[in-house]
Amino acid sequence: MAEFPLTFSYTDVVSGRGYMAGIRLEGRSLLVQEPDGWWMLGARPGAIAASGDTEAEAAAAFRNQYRLVLFDIAGEAPSFEAFKAEVEALVQQTDSDLDRWRAALEELRARRVDAEQCGAFIAALPRKRVETDDQARLLVQRLDQRPTDLTPAINQVDVIDLAEAA
Repeated sequence: MAEFPLTFSYTDVVSGRGYMAGIRLEGRSLLVQEPDGWWMLGARPGAIAASGDTEAEAAAAFRNQYRLVLFDIAGEAPSFEAFKAEVEALVQQTDSDLDRWRAALEELRARRVDAEQCGAFIAALPRKRVETDDQARLLVQRLDQRPTDLTPAINQVDVIDLAEAA
C-alpha cells in the first residue's frame, strides 16, 4: 500500500452564534492507497479522515469533512472564545496516523518511494520542503469586530503539497 505525507493549507470563514471567524490551518495528512480506494487521514489534526475512489476524491472529501467539523463546532460553541478553544483542541489531536506520516516522510527522504511513478495526482502535487516539525499552524481570529481588516488581501486558496525533506 502506498502512503504519501502531505501538507495542506486551508482558509475558512465560519459563522457562529453572534460572531464571524476566520480560520487558517496549515496541517499534515497522509494519503493512503487501501484495497477499498484512497484515504486521506489527518495526522495533525488527527480527528479527520475521508475516502474516495481516487486520490483527488479522497482529498476533496477530506477538505469537506474538515469544513463540516468546523461548522459543527460553530453550531455548538456559545461564543467566539469557546469556538476558538475547540478548534485549537481539534488541531492538537493526534493519533497513530502522525507516526505513519513521519514514516512516510522518511520513506520519501530515503527515496524508497518514487512519487513521480505513483499516478498523475501525486506526481502533479507541488513539493514542499518541511522540517521535522510536524506541528500544525493555526490562526483563528474574529472577523466581525474589525471590519477594516476585511480586504481581498486576506483571501487565500487551498493548497495541498507532497512533503519532502528540508
